[in-house]
Amino acid sequence: MRIMHAVFAVIFSICAFAQEQTSAAPAAQQGRQDRGQRFPGARGGGGGFLGNGTSGTISEIKGNVLTLKGAEGKTFAVKIGDNARLIGKDRAQISLKDLKVGDYATAGGQPGTDGVIEARVVMLMDEEAVKRMKDAQANMGKTMIAGEVKGINETKITVQRMDGQTQVIEVDENTSLKKMGESITLADIKVGDRISGPGELKGGVFVAKELRVGQMGAGGQQRRSGQMDRPAESKPDKP
Repeated sequence: MRIMHAVFAVIFSICAFAQEQTSAAPAAQQGRQDRGQRFPGARGGGGGFLGNGTSGTISEIKGNVLTLKGAEGKTFAVKIGDNARLIGKDRAQISLKDLKVGDYATAGGQPGTDGVIEARVVMLMDEEAVKRMKDAQANMGKTMIAGEVKGINETKITVQRMDGQTQVIEVDENTSLKKMGESITLADIKVGDRISGPGELKGGVFVAKELRVGQMGAGGQQRRSGQMDRPAESKPDKP
């Protein structure tokens, strides 16, 4: 389960870094961001697993534009601008020439008016990480939950999952709640928090066994227990 939390931490950090970079964009770009809250393919797993991004295999590279092919065969154009940050499989910073057709990549950014995703960060993933991500995608909302808290009503939490779907989950007296490694109560969880954890379906409702809580802080950085705020340039990820 620790490995799965590490996968979610990497994905959260991609989204957080993309949001941080976008918040510094000119007002015109910010307006475009407000019009595009979710990437094509984020919903339903068509192109990726990120609520604020997309993922897939690089099928073509033309200049600074990548074509990502998702699990269902859909393709998405991703533009790599001058300010985009590229992260290799070893979490070290790389350049555009290091990207190859056949690599699996996740991209965070916002789509332009032409539908092309203007990437703020792109990360390559190795085979093991891709397998874990796909396993997590298949089990999302069934044995695992990960996403942003959109509402809380007594013991029910509305979560916008990382695949773009919205799901109402529940906690009970057996649910372990933690933030920054410390035990918390349900009252400590707020709208906007990022949560992830295992659970199971009971009567068709996902009941969490454990929820680890993070929150988007100032500048869009992700604060999460034992995890980096964003991908490191030279140091490997330590879950």
